[in-house]
Amino acid sequence: MHGTPQRLKLGHKCRTSMPLWSHAYDFLVPSGLDSKSASANVVAMPQNHDSYTIAHIAIAVPELKDVLGKVESVLNLKPSGHVEEIPTQKVRTEFVSIGGVRFEFLEPTTPDSPISRFLEKRGSGIHHIAIFVEDLRAKLKELKSKGVPLIDEIPKIGADGYEIAFLHPKAMGGILVELVQKSEV
Repeated sequence: MHGTPQRLKLGHKCRTSMPLWSHAYDFLVPSGLDSKSASANVVAMPQNHDSYTIAHIAIAVPELKDVLGKVESVLNLKPSGHVEEIPTQKVRTEFVSIGGVRFEFLEPTTPDSPISRFLEKRGSGIHHIAIFVEDLRAKLKELKSKGVPLIDEIPKIGADGYEIAFLHPKAMGGILVELVQKSEV
């Protein structure tokens, strides 16, 4: 079956004999779930774990006004109307909600912004997935103790005043994940 795409089931072992979810992903799919339980409900979490929800999906764009104008005219979706500049991240943001999911559009404010570098390498597109956690500081400490690579070991202030921290893309197979404090601790 060379050249034919195959569907892999959760827990299927790849060439490295390592399950598709490795220890680096334990904070999303905790160990202790058997493959049958995990396959039936990937998001099932034991009661002692955070209940994760999507905070937002971030999309890097060269210009907010241009792209959000297209979002509104093509999809008839209204941007929030609140553009926020986050100097520590060197970005300007605006949100659009679609079916209960918030999309954060990111525009770089400086040529040395991480978003500028992303756009130079990849063009417009999904930059990161943000996940709410109950206790960000405790989660960072836990992940660090597991050897999960972190970009931020100490939370920073992100959009809408939330505390945030990024996992290194190596932690998630090349996907940038932002952890967001669900509420004030």
